[in-house]
Amino acid sequence: MTVNAFGLLLSVANLACIGILSYLGLSYTYTVPILISLLINFLVVVRTDYLHPVFAYCATWLVVSFFAVSEISRYSRPLGNVAASYLVYGIALALAIGSFRPRTDRKPTTRHVLSIPRLELTLSYATLIYLCVTTIEIAVSGYIPLLQGLSGGGTDYLDFGIRSVHGLANAMGCAIFTASVYGYVVSKRRSFLYMAGLIFLCFILLVTRQNVITLTMQSIVIYFLYAGRARIYKIVILACCGLTLFSVAGELRSGDITELAGIKEEYKWIPTPSVWLYAYSYFTVLNFDNTISQPQAPFFDGSSLSTIIPSQFRPKSTSEKILEVSNFNVSGFYTSAATDGGFFEVTFLLVFFLFLTQNLYFSARTEFTFFKTCTFATLYFCALFAFFVNFWLYLPVVFQIFFFWIFSRSCSYTVPASPRPDLANGGT
Repeated sequence: MTVNAFGLLLSVANLACIGILSYLGLSYTYTVPILISLLINFLVVVRTDYLHPVFAYCATWLVVSFFAVSEISRYSRPLGNVAASYLVYGIALALAIGSFRPRTDRKPTTRHVLSIPRLELTLSYATLIYLCVTTIEIAVSGYIPLLQGLSGGGTDYLDFGIRSVHGLANAMGCAIFTASVYGYVVSKRRSFLYMAGLIFLCFILLVTRQNVITLTMQSIVIYFLYAGRARIYKIVILACCGLTLFSVAGELRSGDITELAGIKEEYKWIPTPSVWLYAYSYFTVLNFDNTISQPQAPFFDGSSLSTIIPSQFRPKSTSEKILEVSNFNVSGFYTSAATDGGFFEVTFLLVFFLFLTQNLYFSARTEFTFFKTCTFATLYFCALFAFFVNFWLYLPVVFQIFFFWIFSRSCSYTVPASPRPDLANGGT
């Protein structure tokens, strides 16, 4: 393992500064200088390596944190010391983790090779199972959310399907799509595109916007790992296009975002897509501030782990998040982790998942093996969208990894190691 000494030194200095200020009662006025210091730290540690999971985590939380100290909404107010401390602490800790780089020069004696024809057949059966389950859910629910919405009624997408089965089906669908993208980029077989297209169409019909975002991000990660990273300006353009589509869908479903987010009159010139980004960022922080400010918090009731339990068997939590505005039911990683297990749970989850994802990243970047690459794409999504919800402990997303393992076990065989894996066959 190698260490970015200067980056680690800056991270430790930032952590020490945050610790001292938190002990003294971190003042809201200190947040901006700390964020500037963290931004410099960020550029030293990960630079512009946007596929690095620490880049994904810190970039989004830096944006969220800078929005948190802005005052463009009538809901704007100073954050409590506890909430502000968690925001900057998490970024500094992630940058300390990113300062360590695992060695990738180990040479195993054997490797697992994925059979593309076998993967194609396996995914065909899996797609058929998914379509059968979806058809049964449509029959039980009595409607298709998108068609019902277009006919003038509500989509009722939150009530669609069979409890627990629907979440499992979503995880399976995302796994099939992601595995199909992997199969296509290494083999260029169109059958993989057809299977991915069927899954995408189903998600559109069921109005599962979160799943559409999930599979889109995971497929982009896999493509860039295989084809090589695009230039930053192309990524910016792609992000702007994605944000625009998200805002259009949001406007159709929820109405005028400037009114919902309470944007002040003098700031209504800000483009609508940027307002959507601001709203989902800022209200995540406000909801967290409201919840963590409760006298009983942290609750130590295991509520943060409830999302990895099927909803049918999920116990009721004694705690609940307190929303600033009911339209923005966003919670972010900190709301679930910090209000349940406090500082120790936040630290443990960040260290565990970021180290794991970082190791998978450097391994997938050099070997591009099936299981590691698809798992990395999933955990990368979790890091990137940690500002929205704690996807690391969200069953419909992380359960994809189980399906990747099944696909890998059923479609691979072991061969002696060679200097470079044959990407045409796809190692696992």
